[in-house]
Amino acid sequence: MTGVGRHTIRGAVLGLVGGLLAGCSSFDGEVPTGPPPEAVALSEYLPTFAVSADAAAFADMSERYLEDVKIDARVTEWRGGELVLDDARARIQIKGAYSAAFPLKPLGIRLRDAVDNADGRVISPPTLLPGHSLARVRAFRLRNGGNAFTTTLVKDLAYARLLAASPGLNVLPVYGEPAAVYVNDDFYGLVNLRSETNGRAVADLLGVDRDRLQLAELDELDTFEVKEGDPAYFRELETAIAAGDLESLARSVDEASFVDFVLVGTMFAVWDWPWKNVRVYAVDGGPLRFIVYDFDLASVQHVDLGPVEHMRQRRPNPIGRLFEVLYADEGFRERFEARYAQLLDDGTLAPERLRSQVTALAEVLRPVISLQTERHGYPESLPGWELDLERVVEDYEERYVRLEPYD
Repeated sequence: MTGVGRHTIRGAVLGLVGGLLAGCSSFDGEVPTGPPPEAVALSEYLPTFAVSADAAAFADMSERYLEDVKIDARVTEWRGGELVLDDARARIQIKGAYSAAFPLKPLGIRLRDAVDNADGRVISPPTLLPGHSLARVRAFRLRNGGNAFTTTLVKDLAYARLLAASPGLNVLPVYGEPAAVYVNDDFYGLVNLRSETNGRAVADLLGVDRDRLQLAELDELDTFEVKEGDPAYFRELETAIAAGDLESLARSVDEASFVDFVLVGTMFAVWDWPWKNVRVYAVDGGPLRFIVYDFDLASVQHVDLGPVEHMRQRRPNPIGRLFEVLYADEGFRERFEARYAQLLDDGTLAPERLRSQVTALAEVLRPVISLQTERHGYPESLPGWELDLERVVEDYEERYVRLEPYD
């Protein structure tokens, strides 16, 4: 591993948390033994992972980050100074596209055996929507913040947690919290520990058997790449969208979920959407529902467009086509516009709710953010990081004030 060395980081961490440890009865004023001891100390602030893998294999995977390379690894986690995941066998791979080019690669972790997370020891987001459960965990993401890697690190996570704290929304969000990662005893960086959107993770989250799930992702060719279930289900969906078959689409798409999916993406003004970052699922062949994730490019462009205008200015794609087919129907259009007005009226996605999430995340990371600067050079300074966090909220405020219900 290149960059700042292990001993430099170790000194920084131990120096940073030394005062805390001296007052912690669980440590009796001593740094615990066990490799790497600074990871255990750092876990007093946030969950901390140690990933062990063949060094050459990890370097090769990192070099070929756009390829589907998976390697064997062992994963250990501490939380609050306590060991919560002990040398678990796993397969890991680099996730993402543009964000994977950063020196801190986003890591997808798939444990060989599912772990009991009923007490929130492995992943513990502050809120879960009704009907969702993380009591059983097999896969999770250690994300580098995406395009926010060089600024706030947590912009995406703040938006996602806003949705996770909004029980009235009919979408499936991702769940997460800040974390730290070591790879082969070297400090790798601060990350977002996030739930996954693959078939096994979604099935576990919904509490259904995996073979009851249909799951697909919109790929770069604008087709639904089937991850789980019968491909014919999604080929029929594509045919109905292309043909503008309103009757068929009204049966096969959960309207409430689609409306909220469109409104979340457009009200947040997510730039690389809906031609990217689209996953859809169904249970037992039922109506299609929508997953929302990756908001690191929210509220930076197209902030003057309303939801319908936002959908229409994006490059042609099946989601945009689906919206146009449904929106042409007067009944759907009225329901869509009523839901939009309702979300504005009740403040479900109001900027102050995003601010509360940004503030909470800042409180967790502020004591340790300098470790990220030392390791990767970002953020460049603590004051600069604070300004970037404020800018996330200000950008969304600028976006939100332009949103008005349709007459």
